[in-house]
Amino acid sequence: MRTAAVLASALSVLSSTASGRIVGIAAPKTVAAGSTAVVDIMAENYIQSIQNVAIAFGIEHGTAIPESLGQLLTSKYLGPDDSNIVGNITAHIQIPATLPKGKAVLTAFLFSLEGAAYEAVTETFQLTTTVGKFTSSGSDSFCLAGGLCYNGGLVTRGSCTDKTWGSEACAGYCKTVDTSSQVVITPCTSGDISNTFVCGMNTTDCRTDTNTFSLPNDMGIVLRPNQIAQLVGSSLETATPSGVPSSDGYSVGVLAGVAIGIAIPLLLALGVMFLLLRREQRRFSKPKLMYRLPDEIEKDDFTFSPPVRSNPAFSDRSSQTSRATQASTIASRRGSGQTMGTLQVGAPPSFMERYEVMKKNAEIQVQNKEVGPVSPRHELDSPSHPPARYELANSRMSNNS
Repeated sequence: MRTAAVLASALSVLSSTASGRIVGIAAPKTVAAGSTAVVDIMAENYIQSIQNVAIAFGIEHGTAIPESLGQLLTSKYLGPDDSNIVGNITAHIQIPATLPKGKAVLTAFLFSLEGAAYEAVTETFQLTTTVGKFTSSGSDSFCLAGGLCYNGGLVTRGSCTDKTWGSEACAGYCKTVDTSSQVVITPCTSGDISNTFVCGMNTTDCRTDTNTFSLPNDMGIVLRPNQIAQLVGSSLETATPSGVPSSDGYSVGVLAGVAIGIAIPLLLALGVMFLLLRREQRRFSKPKLMYRLPDEIEKDDFTFSPPVRSNPAFSDRSSQTSRATQASTIASRRGSGQTMGTLQVGAPPSFMERYEVMKKNAEIQVQNKEVGPVSPRHELDSPSHPPARYELANSRMSNNS
C-alpha cells in the first residue's frame, strides 16, 4: 500500500509538471495579397516547464534573409494562457496587399523562458508559401451552407467581404468576434453528441448561455469548383487502373521460372520428334550410289526397295520372290524394246552386243576361223598400221662433265 501511494504521488507530480513546447508553425500553401491567413502554432509535450512570451511573424518575397523577418506582419502575446499546453495555437496574420505574387517565405520568431531558472530562449521557424489570387484552406476544407467551413476536423467561421456583416452571404454566427479573420467554432461537450457551440477555443464560454449557439442538423456542404474537379479527378484516377494488373500479382522472377519450365520440355519434345522424322526419312529414301553411272544410264532406271522387316523364317522365300520380280521387270523391258542409245534399259550389255559395236570400228579386222568341228573362233587381227613408237635415246652421264 505504501509503495502504491508513493507511485501515485510521483505520477501526480509528473503530471503537474508536464508542459508543452512550441515546435513549429503551419500556414496555407497559397495566400492572397490583402487577405487574412490562419497560421497554426504547433505545440507538443516537453520534459520541463516552458513559459511562452510572444511570437512575431514576417514575410519576404522570394528568398528570405537569414535571421530576419523581412516585412513585419504581426506579433502575438502568448503569456500563461498559451504556455505549457499541448495542441495548436491559432494566429491570424494579414497579408500585405502590395506583396508580389509568387514564392514567399513566412518566418516566425518565438521568445520563451525555459526551465526553473527561466532561461531566455529564441527560436526561428520558416516555411515557404505562394502568393496567389486566393487563400487556400487545404484539400480537406469544405464550406457549409451557413457560411461556416470544415477543415481538418474543425469548424470555422470565415471572414466576409462586407465589413458590416449585414449581407446575407456572410456567416450568421460569431459576427462580433474577430470579424477580420477566421474563428474556430468549438463544441461545448466532448465525447457525447452535442449541438451547442461557442466562438473561439475557450470552452469556459460554454458556462454562459448568451455565448452559446446551435447549428442545424440538416446543414449541407457547398463544394467549390476546384474541389469538384479534385474529387472527380481522384475518382477517375482510382477507377482507371482497375483494368491494369496490380503489383500484388506474379513477380517477374515467378513468370520467368514458369516460362523456362514450359519451354525446356517443349524443346525436348520437338527434338525427339525431329530425330524420329529423320530416321523415317533415311529408312524410305534411296541409297546413295558409290560410283558414277555411265552417260547412257540414268539414276531413275534403278529401283530400290526399302528394307522389309519380316520373320527370319520367311527371309529366304521373300528374297527369292524379290529376285524373281526384278528378273521379270528386266525381261519385260527388253521385250518392250526400251533402249537408251545402243543399249537396252534395265540390263548390262551382253557379249554379242559388245561384239556388234566392235565390228563397226574401221580400225579393227575381225576374221572367222574354224576351230574344229564344234564352233567357229573369232580372232582380232592387228591394226592395219602399227601404232607410233617412241624411244628414248641412250644418254651417257659422267662425273667429269
